Amino acid sequence: MKEKDERFNNRLLKGISALVTCLDSPGIIDPVDADDVLKDLEQVRGEAKGRSKGLLYSIGIVNGELKRNIETFIHGCDSFREDVVAHNQELLAGMAEDVGRTINPVEGRDLDQQQLSAIAYDIRSRLVIAGAGTGKTTTIIGLVKHLLTTGAAQPEEILLLSFTNASVKELNQRIISETGRR
Repeated sequence: MKEKDERFNNRLLKGISALVTCLDSPGIIDPVDADDVLKDLEQVRGEAKGRSKGLLYSIGIVNGELKRNIETFIHGCDSFREDVVAHNQELLAGMAEDVGRTINPVEGRDLDQQQLSAIAYDIRSRLVIAGAGTGKTTTIIGLVKHLLTTGAAQPEEILLLSFTNASVKELNQRIISETGRR
């Protein structure tokens, strides 16, 4: 293999390793972290795509190992976001069950699978969208209960924001009633 190709092959191998290492993570992979991995590999990906469209590549006059690594790397990058989603969903079922065993019941009811998943999905930010009366506030109370019960946070480390004074008052009352803590 030419020296230039060997250097590029080493960059491909490092990229493949970065993708595999992220997907081998034992916990939930934050989509922001997944995007950062892809962003770090952007330059190598562009070069790999360019080489895979070259004439020598098309007619097969490229080192076999380099060609396999280019194809593996491009496929890994192309499927990475979907692989992260699959990884997270696989972990989430068991994590949601564990959360349920830890905090149920919340306000006298066991949370459903979607509510438990929203709590177990431990990433930087969460967006819960649901209609009126579907249990969004109960899910928030369950999250606070989970954070306090597991020791993942102390009361002074938790910030909840709401749009009206009435909802703030109600949320405070419900959290105190459920957890015994402010």
